[in-house]
Amino acid sequence: MKTQRLLALLAVVLCFSVRPAAADALVTGTVGWAFSGDLEQDHLSYGASIGFMGEGILGFEIEGTHTPDFFGETPGNNNVTTLMGNVILGAPLGAARIYASGGAGLMKLRVADVDEFFDIDRNDFGVNAGAGIMVFFGDNFGARGDIRYFRDVHESETGDFDVDFGGFHYWRGSFGLTLKF
Repeated sequence: MKTQRLLALLAVVLCFSVRPAAADALVTGTVGWAFSGDLEQDHLSYGASIGFMGEGILGFEIEGTHTPDFFGETPGNNNVTTLMGNVILGAPLGAARIYASGGAGLMKLRVADVDEFFDIDRNDFGVNAGAGIMVFFGDNFGARGDIRYFRDVHESETGDFDVDFGGFHYWRGSFGLTLKF
């Protein structure tokens, strides 16, 4: 009976002494530009992300961006939209955090031809990698800037389970305002 009471007391003490894992939710709206790679000229892009970052160095985010007129001024609509899941490695430096991110997801390419003969509307698997900085001006509000490289990925021509980097690629720089919850 004494052993059971001691175990029960020990369990209660452990429950109240363990600190729950804390992660801040980060919501960011961004505006930026797509450049280089398969672009003849820079194009405006806009998007948003929702992420989770703890006190340590590891975090995660889901980031989506839309770039209208990606392939230039053509008759009809053309754009590139990405939706990526990324791992974030960030070094906290007081009110700032320098980070690197990388991940994979969907790259949707759309080029509408006026006569619909050469329409392109495809979903590709893609990867991205980049780096940036977040600076917070209080407990719940901050700014974020980063640069990322995007590239499509497809199955290799040999028919194996290997994958190859595709020929479609570009860079994107962006700036955004971040809310932390």
